[in-house]
Amino acid sequence: MNLAAWVLVLLLNGHLATATFSTVDACIGAATQLAEREAGLRAWCASVQSGEVRWPTAANRAGVRR
Repeated sequence: MNLAAWVLVLLLNGHLATATFSTVDACIGAATQLAEREAGLRAWCASVQSGEVRWPTAANRAGVRR
């Protein structure tokens, strides 16, 4: 069986589609996490520049100040 036939068989069985979806989903999840981290870092840098320093801790994320 040649390569094209194997690809067709895998696609018809759904294995290739599932693997592709999982890979795309993982990439979207990683990009979302990076965007959230970047937004948090930008907000923290802005608070440092404005003189209102907020240390990035779990307590500060909950609204508790030092």
